[in-house]
Amino acid sequence: NSSLPPSQDPPGAPARKRAPSPGGRHGAQKGHKGHGRRLAPIAKVDEIVDHWPCRCACGHRFSATERRPLWAVLEAWLRVRARDALEAAIARHAPALGVTPARVTVRDTRSRWGSASRARRLSFSWRLVLAPPGVLETVAVHELAHLRVFGHGPGFWALVASRRPDHLAQRRWLRTHAAELHAALDADEG
Repeated sequence: NSSLPPSQDPPGAPARKRAPSPGGRHGAQKGHKGHGRRLAPIAKVDEIVDHWPCRCACGHRFSATERRPLWAVLEAWLRVRARDALEAAIARHAPALGVTPARVTVRDTRSRWGSASRARRLSFSWRLVLAPPGVLETVAVHELAHLRVFGHGPGFWALVASRRPDHLAQRRWLRTHAAELHAALDADEG
């Protein structure tokens, strides 16, 4: 029931405490890469894991002098994972679409999962890494397609479908779970 796959929990980590589930907003069964983990418990990670120093399975060493709250450390770690996954998706699909992004950034956007500029710059939300891989891949293809076709006309959707035939299902998943993804690791939640 952790928010990260079991292989990425710190060795010897204490049992995780559960946050309350007000109004059904929390407690969704999706987590990092859609592994059926709950998102709610990571809302206040600094209260959930209270052991320092620790050594994660990913090799990251948390120092006893680390001053950032654990949620901030995990967010930084997830941002790196998001960048890696997005760059891999871009490398798979950009050549087939005949596009080359000028720059890729990963941010904590609240209004969009991704964006593309006419200057060929792509930007994505790091929170996509918490979704199933097909969702992240679909958003990457969507933004890459904008480097060829600006707007959302039939030609654009045909281009997206040429790389992601299941794009409608992936977009539906993202719409359904958007609030849960945005709530993950929020430091200011009660």
